[in-house]
Amino acid sequence: MVFEAQIDKELSALLGPYGIAREIFATFSRDPVVASLLEQANIVSISRMGYNDHGKVHAKIVTMNAIKIYNLLDHIDTEANIVREGIGDNDDAIA
Repeated sequence: MVFEAQIDKELSALLGPYGIAREIFATFSRDPVVASLLEQANIVSISRMGYNDHGKVHAKIVTMNAIKIYNLLDHIDTEANIVREGIGDNDDAIA
């Protein structure tokens, strides 16, 4: 639980400038259907397949790392397709 709290804190900081993504994350975090699906994914991956965590914590870690990578790419003047094509902004790309 302490590890998950640290991830939540870091994710919150990373999502700070991205309003849409922050709202989506908050909504998904409270959604009982999403929680059930993540729990089932964890049961299948651990119990049946012998893998490590693939539930809620794993999803948060993957999200956090994807945002970090996106921010690194943004610092070297790489644009997401959605931004380059004028369909959305960085907030949309993160979401």
